[in-house]
Formats: sequence, structure tokens, C-alpha cells
Amino acid sequence: MKKHPKDHKETFDTNPGNCGERVSKKKIHFWRGIFIFFLLVFMGTGLGLVSLYFGAAYYLMPMFKSYFSVAYLVLLNVFPVVWLMVLLYLVFNRIWLSFLSSALVTLGLSLVNYSKLMIRNDPLIGMDLRLF
Repeated sequence: MKKHPKDHKETFDTNPGNCGERVSKKKIHFWRGIFIFFLLVFMGTGLGLVSLYFGAAYYLMPMFKSYFSVAYLVLLNVFPVVWLMVLLYLVFNRIWLSFLSSALVTLGLSLVNYSKLMIRNDPLIGMDLRLF
């Protein structure tokens, strides 16, 4: 009797020294997906915090520390960066490309805002983006 290809379950040895302990391909993909998700969240959070630091302009550290006194202020400012990074990962399927694209957009806008605050004491607003 011929075995159907779907009946064969692909497994991999986790450690050649362990006699017969095997991990299925589905488990490997599941844990890889969990790892990538938390890696993207961690990198996006770091990128969002750097953008908050540049958003403080003249009062860098005192104002940056004051962001953490309000409960959801950091979450609401970091969430769009994390969301953008995860969305770009779903589009490109490459961690480095999603991080690079998100970093260029986020840090670009943050540095333009920082420069504009230092020179004109006026933050970057949506109307400024229409000038390009």
C-alpha cells in the first residue's frame, strides 16, 4: 500500500545526542513566529523611545522623563512605530528591511521636528508635510 504524502509528518532532531527526541516543523514555525513578533516589538519600542527623546528638543532629559509620568503617553507614542514595523514585516517578510524602513521614516520625521524646534521653536505639523 502506497503511503499518502500528507501522512508523512516532517520532524527534525533537536539534538543528535538525544535518542529520538524530535520537533515538528509546525512547532518550529510557531516558535519562530513568536520570536520574530517579540523582536519586532522590542526594536519598534526602542525606535519609538529614541523618537520621543528627540521630540523633547531643548529640555531633552527632564521632558523625556516626564513622558513616563502619564500612564498611556509612551504607549500611544510608541504603538504607531511598532505597528508600522510589524506591517512592513508582513509586506516585505524581512526583519532588516522592515526595521530600516521604519527607522528612516520615524527618525527622519523626529530629526526634522527636532531641527525645526531648535531653529524656529515650532513643531513639525501635518501642514508642513504638504510643503514637500
